Amino acid sequence: MKTHRFVVIGAKTIKANQVGEYKRKDIANCKVFKCQYISSLITYKGIEMKAFWVKMKGQENWKMLVTTDTSLTFIKAMKYYQIRWAIEVFFKECKQNMDINNCQSTDFDAYIASITLSFINYTLLALRKRFDDYETFGELFRAFKDELLEKNLAEKIWHCIVEIYTKIFADLGVDFEIFIENLIKNQDAIENLIKLDFQFLFSGRKQVA
Repeated sequence: MKTHRFVVIGAKTIKANQVGEYKRKDIANCKVFKCQYISSLITYKGIEMKAFWVKMKGQENWKMLVTTDTSLTFIKAMKYYQIRWAIEVFFKECKQNMDINNCQSTDFDAYIASITLSFINYTLLALRKRFDDYETFGELFRAFKDELLEKNLAEKIWHCIVEIYTKIFADLGVDFEIFIENLIKNQDAIENLIKLDFQFLFSGRKQVA
């Protein structure tokens, strides 16, 4: 929800972007995501919701997460939100590489079939890449076992991103959402740079500037 909207907290109607000041005594710190947050039940357009105002390190303004599940905790809401990043990357790659937007048919069933085939192609390519990254099935299944015991991939990526942001970009005054948007936009260039660095690292050759 955009923070210029009016919400009802208790019996008070207030602009969402003013809640940080209104409920400053309720500000809590989250060590997991290295941020401050405010949690409150609100009413918006007659619907009871739970809202979280979040301020990452280096941000001046509060960002707002809203859910109709009033029992949701802040940690759980943030875990759901972090999956959004992986989903956006998925759709970006499907649009760029799987021709998800190129169906010219006016038939609804044909359009659904085209999208479904694009998703299947993406899944098969991702699976093939996963198998190609391992020399044996034993290594593959050991990796799956480790992932089941550890945090899932989306969580690990998200925590790396938060660490990079809080330790480097937050002190420079970079907005967290702009940081995430630029990561998504430049995903291909970042992946190629990482691959290139690892190739030189493990080949034993010096990188030529």
